[in-house]
Amino acid sequence: MYSMTVIRRETLLALALCLTLYHLPRAEAALNCYTSADDMSIKEECGMQTGCIKKFYKKTQKVVERGCFLVPSKEECFIEDETGLGVCYCTTDLCNSSPARLTGFGLMLPILTSMIYLIIK
Repeated sequence: MYSMTVIRRETLLALALCLTLYHLPRAEAALNCYTSADDMSIKEECGMQTGCIKKFYKKTQKVVERGCFLVPSKEECFIEDETGLGVCYCTTDLCNSSPARLTGFGLMLPILTSMIYLIIK
């Protein structure tokens, strides 16, 4: 007979596994990015491009460019020295939406999984 602790631990592990699998990238789906600086209903399937880009004015956060990008080195935001524009690269569907988005739900998943592990440990 299982004790409540073992059943609870198994349930939490199953939930953590399901959440992890749900958020894994799907191979059959190409990346989609917003492509208009103003109209968030305009998006594009990026084909072989693996990232989205967004450029914005640092002071006002007004977006001046959105689109697909071939190969971002990593997910990051920085200020271009030449133009003074903020530039963000990201690699998940429609991730170039908000003006200065630095992180996404992708960072929450490892934190959530770690918390669940610590609770059941």
